[in-house]
Amino acid sequence: SLFNLAMNMIAVFVFALVSGISPTVRWLELIPIIGGFVVLATGLGMLLAALYVRFRDVQPIWDVTLQAWFYCSPIMYTASKYDALSKTFRHLAMLNPPGMLLTQMGHAFIDPGRLDSAVTTAGGYPLAIGSVLLIPTVFAVGWWFFTREAPRVAENL
Repeated sequence: SLFNLAMNMIAVFVFALVSGISPTVRWLELIPIIGGFVVLATGLGMLLAALYVRFRDVQPIWDVTLQAWFYCSPIMYTASKYDALSKTFRHLAMLNPPGMLLTQMGHAFIDPGRLDSAVTTAGGYPLAIGSVLLIPTVFAVGWWFFTREAPRVAENL
């Protein structure tokens, strides 16, 4: 998946340059943002892999949850659209780590003048830090649960 991401990023950079977006030093922010996505995905992968062995019904539940999570994350829209509901909802929605990372990615890659940073969108540093801290927490829980369940995988199959 990382190889696929790297190849897609090359295409994105080419299209961005052709569209007239000039590279800036802010593009270097993409490195830790992508690292955050990798750590989050690894933690969730370990957690779900261990859960799937014991509880076979996790897969359809996860499929529905993942789709809802996708539509709740600001991928095709900016997080400022949450203001139509309420500012409180926007601040709470920014506790979603992918939402936080995607908002910062848009700010760094597309246009810092037009798109707010993740900290501004979240309403300050406390919620932004809370969202970022969820990433290593998910990784740690996934790691702990996976290493705890790994010796008993054969018994549960």
